[in-house]
Amino acid sequence: MPLSESSRIANTSSFSRSINRPPTTSPNPPTTLAGPYERQGRYGEAEPLYRESLHLRGEVLGPWHLDTLASMNNLALLYQRQARRAGRCR
Repeated sequence: MPLSESSRIANTSSFSRSINRPPTTSPNPPTTLAGPYERQGRYGEAEPLYRESLHLRGEVLGPWHLDTLASMNNLALLYQRQARRAGRCR
């Protein structure tokens, strides 16, 4: 049984809405790699990965998405740990 014109339009607009929807998961690989470096105290290797994660999430999800803000927080915590470490080394 062929689809009516209105059914085809409804199916097409539903498909179009689904491909324009923002992703339900956020870009994560840089953050996944940065965590172990940070835990090992390898801040210089963790920082660019956290920065990349923040950039990617900001581009894909927007600046106010919770995952983007979590990336911003991760980077801020890294900077805080670096400052504490620098203070102890002096």
